Amino acid sequence: MENIEYNADSAPVSNTGALSRTSLLSSNYTLFWRVFFPIFSTVFLFGLMVAFYLTEENDMLFPLVPVLWARIGIVVVMLLWMFLLYRTLWRLKRVDADTQHVYVTNYWHTVRYPWTDVNHLELKNRVGRHVWQIELKAPGRFGQTIYFFPSAQTAGFIEALGVQSLVKPPKA
Repeated sequence: MENIEYNADSAPVSNTGALSRTSLLSSNYTLFWRVFFPIFSTVFLFGLMVAFYLTEENDMLFPLVPVLWARIGIVVVMLLWMFLLYRTLWRLKRVDADTQHVYVTNYWHTVRYPWTDVNHLELKNRVGRHVWQIELKAPGRFGQTIYFFPSAQTAGFIEALGVQSLVKPPKA
């Protein structure tokens, strides 16, 4: 049995330098941004849309626009919101890794990819937030590109995993 120590990044490291168990690469906030926020905001907008359609025209006060335009407007806002969620937050995944595999989950399904299937890792900046991108060599269940919010220890875990060669340097 190997003697396991904890380094400064709090990643479990064996005396050979390799991670001995699965480590969470994505942030714990991923659950909030991937599940709670989209559901809560969509339910709120849907309730607002239903209220617009169930309220009598005489009871609604829109002095500058006809009520029909307001009703169409709320449907357009709802559709744009759903498109925005689909293109941004629903792409986020939870990512765990060990020395042999990357585990990706959307909180319903979990897929295991060997590190040999990963083409590269890249740190991107999206609307002021750091987002890691995992590019696979071939499309998998979640597509060829996987996005996740990094935890504070992600850089240390990647170094401890020994996959720094897969990290693509940032663009200048």
